[in-house]
Amino acid sequence: MPYAAQFAQKNLHGLNWPNWLRTTEETSKNSELWMYTEEALNPDKLNKKSAELAVRDQIIQKNSRKGFDFQQDKIAWLHTGEVLPTHMIPDVPQVLLEMEKKELQRMFNPFVKLKGFNTVRDTPVKFLHLFLLGPVKYLFQDFMKGLNNGQEELLALWILFNTHSLNIPSIRSTSIVQYGRV
Repeated sequence: MPYAAQFAQKNLHGLNWPNWLRTTEETSKNSELWMYTEEALNPDKLNKKSAELAVRDQIIQKNSRKGFDFQQDKIAWLHTGEVLPTHMIPDVPQVLLEMEKKELQRMFNPFVKLKGFNTVRDTPVKFLHLFLLGPVKYLFQDFMKGLNNGQEELLALWILFNTHSLNIPSIRSTSIVQYGRV
C-alpha cells in the first residue's frame, strides 16, 4: 500500500503528499554510493540505500560488488586460520584504492558530469529513444541486411515463437523482415 500511495502522491490517510523532487547536484553527490560498502557490509542494505539515494548506477554497483566480494574473501581467509596476505589487510580492495587515486572519474557514471544535461529533467523519453531504441533499431536492420533470401529458417522460427505466455499478439515475421530491410 505505501508504494501505491507514494505513486499517487498521497499519504496513507488520503491527503495530498507530493513526492520529494530530486536535483542533478544531489544525484551527483549521492553517486559516491560505493563508499557505503564499508558501512553496510551487506549487498541488500546497499541496494536499499541506493534506492533511497536514487542512484541505481551499474558502475557504482560493480565497484560495490568488488568491495563485497573482497570482504567475503577476507572473511573466508580468516576462517581458515591462516595469516592474511598483505593485499587483504586494507578494508577496501587495492584495485579500488588505486582507481580512486589515479582515475577517480572511472569510478562514477560519466553522465553525472555532463554539462548541460540534467539527469532529472532530461532522462525519461529523450534518453530512452536516443540510447535504447536507436541502437536496437540500427543493429536489427544491420543484422537483417546480412541475411540472404535463402535463410527462411529465421522466418519459421519467428512464426513458431509462442507469445501466449507473454500476453502479447503473435509476431508477424514478414513485417519484421520488411521492417529490418528498410
